[in-house]
Amino acid sequence: MEDIIKGLLILQKYVGDKGDFSAEHDQVYAGGDGQENMTEEDKKKMEEAGWFFAKETDSWSSFT
Repeated sequence: MEDIIKGLLILQKYVGDKGDFSAEHDQVYAGGDGQENMTEEDKKKMEEAGWFFAKETDSWSSFT
């Protein structure tokens, strides 16, 4: 759960309170306007926390 929270906090810096969040079965998706401004450093932190960018949904995703 800690890694999911880490990813959401990083995303919040870019999308604020207007970000999108959804979940289905064992996967969560999060993103929104502003995520395209994420720094390479934060992208690396997202990936280290188990998140990956899902092009098909234009959002970051993580398995639970």
